[in-house]
Amino acid sequence: MTSDRMGLQLFIDIRDMSEMISSGILSGTIQINNKGLPMILGPDAPTIGGYPRIGVVGRIDFDKLGQLSPGDTVTFKHISHRRI
Repeated sequence: MTSDRMGLQLFIDIRDMSEMISSGILSGTIQINNKGLPMILGPDAPTIGGYPRIGVVGRIDFDKLGQLSPGDTVTFKHISHRRI
């Protein structure tokens, strides 16, 4: 894993992902780049993107992302969103 304030680069093998029309994205969005690598977008990421998106990290876990070091393992779990 490599990272900076623009995002965290993850290393897994996802192939045959094509670009899509650019649309709005948020910090925490997990998108797949043209090399098939997922990236969790950080606070300095652009506001639009054209890569496929596979999920969004909940804001409650942003502090945990900031604590990650190169080589750390990341596990994702589906959570529900409740409006208050």
